[in-house]
Amino acid sequence: MAKASLETARTSRARSVVNGWSLPPPQIGNFGDNYALRAAVALGRLAALPADETMYLTYVGDGSPIAGTQRWRLVFKAGELPPADAFWSLSLYERTPEGRLFLYDNPLDRFSIGERTPGLSPAAMAA
Repeated sequence: MAKASLETARTSRARSVVNGWSLPPPQIGNFGDNYALRAAVALGRLAALPADETMYLTYVGDGSPIAGTQRWRLVFKAGELPPADAFWSLSLYERTPEGRLFLYDNPLDRFSIGERTPGLSPAAMAA
């Protein structure tokens, strides 16, 4: 019963979606007495920092899960990198059937990329 309640809390949290990216609830990391949200976050990951420390975005696109059967490319237009006072990174997680998130094991042994990743370079934009 408790596990079902956590799953309901995890999936029913009101989230804003902007350009296919789901934003976390505003009280993430500062849970106060919202024990359901605190427990749902603990189920999926170890913890969450508050929004003034970090921003956790989840790509939801059109609602279909992202699959590794196709290639994906994230392109930022010139001068439109993510706004960050320190750094930004993009990590790939897999969700287990229980709802837990783990870094995705991959043959490159690469678990995140960001502006500090060696070898990234700007590409010409197709018209």
